[in-house]
Formats: sequence, structure tokens, C-alpha cells
Amino acid sequence: MEKKPIDNTQRPRRSRGRGGGSKADYEKELDRLCDRSAHGRRSEAFVTIPWDDPEYALDPNDSKWKLGPELELGAHPWYQSLPEEEQIRIGKYRYAHTVEVGSQFEQSLINGAMSFVDKQPIDSLEARYVLHEATEETHHIQMFREFVKRTSVDTKGAPAWFRRIVPLLSDYAGRKLPILFWSAVLAGEEPVDHLQRSIRKNDNIPKLLDKIMEVHISEEARHISFAHMYLERHVQPEKMTRTQRALLAVALPLTLRSFASVMIKPDKRARKDMGIPKSVAKELWFKSDAGKENLQNMFPDARKLADNIGMRDGEHKSKIGKLAWRVTGLDSPSS
Repeated sequence: MEKKPIDNTQRPRRSRGRGGGSKADYEKELDRLCDRSAHGRRSEAFVTIPWDDPEYALDPNDSKWKLGPELELGAHPWYQSLPEEEQIRIGKYRYAHTVEVGSQFEQSLINGAMSFVDKQPIDSLEARYVLHEATEETHHIQMFREFVKRTSVDTKGAPAWFRRIVPLLSDYAGRKLPILFWSAVLAGEEPVDHLQRSIRKNDNIPKLLDKIMEVHISEEARHISFAHMYLERHVQPEKMTRTQRALLAVALPLTLRSFASVMIKPDKRARKDMGIPKSVAKELWFKSDAGKENLQNMFPDARKLADNIGMRDGEHKSKIGKLAWRVTGLDSPSS
């Protein structure tokens, strides 16, 4: 299947250095992001996606549901040894489950984003951009939910604790702890971005899924960029106490690691539905050398960001924070 290339010209710059430049540079970049969202490439869930085009129809028995070797499960000998019918069933479930988890994460993101906007002054450029982002996320949720509905897969998505607790925490953090909130946004968006880019390396996935991910990747680039910019601008370790720096230095890798597990690793119910043996799950998420490498590959930009804001390396680095990066398995060289 011929793919349309992802429009990387829309991917804003990330992790430019401590503080992200002057206030004028920061506001100029914010204005550019707002302009991209308002006038650049954008989507509407039921306009951009050709739901009723026969070429995009989902065939439950289509061999394109089979997972390719670019995904950890598709590359595993256990999966490859299964009959084709079973590979199709598992692949369809895996794709639907991944999309449903993404939908639930973005619902929580909108909760926090609206709480964040509520605390900003009326002329805030940050609030203006975040409202653009929330609009785009709403269309993403509509795309995701419509896709899952059309697969007829019965998946609950993220673990129950995530669905119950994270929306509440997101609302509170967006209002009271914005630095932690935008750290959590990165922790969810970067693994999804990594996973979707991996999936699109397969030239033989359902055309509808490919189109949805193409749209999502293009717009999420702006969202990830804003989170990087916000943290670079607002985290000022020289003005924080040693305890505050240590808490943030530990919270960032722990948040990245916990959200990576939710976004990438199917929960117990999903693994049971797919019939994945426990031994296989341990190898894939994230005990084996390949699994550990995949985990580290999700967050090169986040490591660079942490270095830029002094939360991993640099003048204000914390020993306990450095330990947290190593314990979580995320401490490899930054991008």
C-alpha cells in the first residue's frame, strides 16, 4: 500500500536548550503553533477520514490485520507460529486496543487542559494554543472511537485504575500543578507517537488505520512540541529548593515509565483476550534486552529535555533523580 508521507514540515523544534530562549522567542513560537493549528494542515474526524469509501472498509478477515515484525508482538516466534486466522484475530485486537487506550488518554488530557486554561489570563498565548490542542484532541477521540466501533472488538482499553484515577489527577494537576501535568502529557504522547510510527513502517496494514495514524502523528507533533516548550520555559531549577528539584527529578522518569506501560503494554485483561502466555509477555514488556531497548527508544527527546532543564544532567542535577532514571530503565544517552 502506498503511503502518503507524514508532513514533517509541521513538526516544531523541540528541546532547544535551557529556558527555550527569550520570552519574545517563546511567544513567537507559541504564535507560530497557534497559526499552524488555525491555518495549517488540520483534520476533522468525519470530514478528513473517508469512512464510507469502499477502499477504507474494514474486513474482519483481512490478512492486513496480521502484525508485522516492526512491532514487538509481531516479531515474536510465538505469534509467528500461530495459524493465520489466529494472527489476524490477535492483530485486530491489538490495533483496536492501542487505539482505545489512546482515546482514553486524550480524554484525560482534555480534562487537564481545560483546567489549565481556566487558570490563565484572557490574553494568554499559552491558553490560546492549548484550546487549539483540545479541539484537535476532540477530533482524535472521535476518529479513535469510530475506528474501534468498526472493528467490533470488545476492548476496555487502559487498566481500570487508569480510567478511574488519571482523569481526576489530570484535572487537579492542570489547575494546580501544571509542570507535572505537562510532564504527564509527554509521558503519554511520546510512547504513542513512537508506537504509531512503528506501526506505519508496515506497508500492509488496513488503509483506514494507516490514514488515522497519519493524521494523528502530524498533529501530535505540535502537541508534543508545546509540552517541551512549556517545561523548558517554566522549570527554573535555580529558583527551586533542593527538595523541590529532587521531587521533580524523580517524578519525571517515574511518570514516563508508568505511562509507557499503560500506553504500550496490554493490560492483564487484554493479554488474556489475545491469549498471550505470561512468559511471552515478560519477554516483550520490558524484561528482555529487546524490550528494554524499545522502552529507551521511546524517550530520547524527553531525556534531552530533562538535561536541558537540569532534571537529569547539568548544574542542578539530583543524585536521587539520576537514580530514578536508571531504576526505571530510561537512563540512556539523550537524543
